[in-house]
Amino acid sequence: MVNKIPERLNDFRAYDEDDSQIGAVTVDLPELSFLTDTVKGGGMLGESDLPVKGQLQSMAMTLHYRTIGQDAVKKFVHTYHQIDLRGAMEVYDPASNTNTIVPVRCTIKCAPKRLALGTFELGASTDSEEEFEVTYIKIYIDGQEVLEVDKFNYVCKVNGQDLLDDVKQALGLS
Repeated sequence: MVNKIPERLNDFRAYDEDDSQIGAVTVDLPELSFLTDTVKGGGMLGESDLPVKGQLQSMAMTLHYRTIGQDAVKKFVHTYHQIDLRGAMEVYDPASNTNTIVPVRCTIKCAPKRLALGTFELGASTDSEEEFEVTYIKIYIDGQEVLEVDKFNYVCKVNGQDLLDDVKQALGLS
């Protein structure tokens, strides 16, 4: 059986915590990188910079706005925000030679770090942007949870596998 091929994000909408739509934005989702530690010593050939199981570095997300607006300014208060991204991904099925739409949903909890107001120029967008520190992210593709990271509640799940399960057991947390 041939696998379906994800082709593109057809469209998406961004919503804030009160379920109101955020204006015309593009979103740079966070990069997930494990903390690493250099392991070296007798019995090894050199050193290796190895990931620390389930422990992630800082995660940042950026919203890019066409112009300065209330959406950007209202989120620039010292509190946590929830941003919900709801997308429609086009998927190609070679077996049936058809494209279908698959829902993609990304829920993010974050705190504002930076607001770049942009540039005032006649007849042009201001290219404003806002950066957030992400403490929680959960992604569903076609209704199936594929990723959940909750830094404050000790959760790091990938495709349903809890990467910290044995660590939580060792600490008496589960």
